[in-house]
Amino acid sequence: MSRTKKSKVLILSLLVVCAASSAIAKDRPSYVRAVLGNSGITDKDLYVKGIDEDTGEEVVFSGEYSTDMPYFGIEGQMPFKEGRLELGIESALMVGWKTDSINIYGNNNNAVVTIDNRFKMLDLSFGGFIGFFVTEKLRFYAGAGAAYIVASVDLKEDEVEDGDSLIRLEETDSDNSFGQYAHAGFEYWYDKKSAIGLSGRYMDVDMNFNKSLGEVEMESKQILLTFTQVMM
Repeated sequence: MSRTKKSKVLILSLLVVCAASSAIAKDRPSYVRAVLGNSGITDKDLYVKGIDEDTGEEVVFSGEYSTDMPYFGIEGQMPFKEGRLELGIESALMVGWKTDSINIYGNNNNAVVTIDNRFKMLDLSFGGFIGFFVTEKLRFYAGAGAAYIVASVDLKEDEVEDGDSLIRLEETDSDNSFGQYAHAGFEYWYDKKSAIGLSGRYMDVDMNFNKSLGEVEMESKQILLTFTQVMM
């Protein structure tokens, strides 16, 4: 089965599970959470591909990429039963973006090349969670599951110099892939239907930007401020 077909099958499966879970959780309160914060993105073995204008040969630059970017979105949690201890399913839709520079090294490992880059990411996740009310006002929760990531890169320069050579770069590229996530957080309920809190989230995924960055082993560590409402 091709990668595209696998993606469609998994997405369809997640939709079926969500529909079935919604029926199970009917008439039970659900949590809707707005999140806003920062995501640290790291790839320890980044490389950028280009074409030498003089020889027509492919040139590969290597380096380590690390940046922070704004991250925001919405999460939902549906417990299967009410009580101090909760078990259920959760999903999230989040986006992030960043414009910055990448420092990379040429073939001789001496020439440093700086490339301006615009990075965008869509993060769709689905998994299970456990929650616990320590008191009526303090709730802890943790969850984990699958993450479907759609990302694009836009290299602002289409040409860079590496020594005496002029290197042509692909300007835009995109990919989508499945990874995994885990998160944990706490909430303070200042009334029966509203809470504010803080959560930490980890996500990792392997992307393949064939035209520009090649294979990217991306890790994301997120710190998020949360605002939660109970929905019936």
